[in-house]
Amino acid sequence: MKLFNSLGPIEIIVVILIGIIVLGPKETAQLGGKLGKLMRNVVTSDWWRGAQDTFAEIKYLPYKLMREAELEEFGKELKELGEQAQKDFNLGQQKLNEVQNQLNGAKEQIGEIQEDLSNSAWRGNFQAYIPSPPAPGTPAPGTPTPEKTPKPKT
Repeated sequence: MKLFNSLGPIEIIVVILIGIIVLGPKETAQLGGKLGKLMRNVVTSDWWRGAQDTFAEIKYLPYKLMREAELEEFGKELKELGEQAQKDFNLGQQKLNEVQNQLNGAKEQIGEIQEDLSNSAWRGNFQAYIPSPPAPGTPAPGTPTPEKTPKPKT
């Protein structure tokens, strides 16, 4: 805060000259020293610091209020986003439960089919058609042997 905001240099010089004329040069110097000490005591006092802090708060109060209003709006948006995320999560959880139920149903059906097959009369028939592996050193079934190889026609 500027003390002599409305006074220009010419006005200050005029006040000093009037002080010298009225009080005289000796008393003007003493008065200037006393005024300087008074100003220093005022400026370094706790009261002055509190006043400066108050003036600064008043000066920046509109900006602070705007920031708080923006934070309130941001808080509302954040709350809405959180609610939407919770709804989406719940929907995803429901869909996951549906898929798990479908998988459990499919597992039960597969288990029933396996049980039916194991109890079925076809089981023995299927095993009868499974070829056994060839003995070591014997050719695999279906491979031509030298005795059965047809001779080429010339």
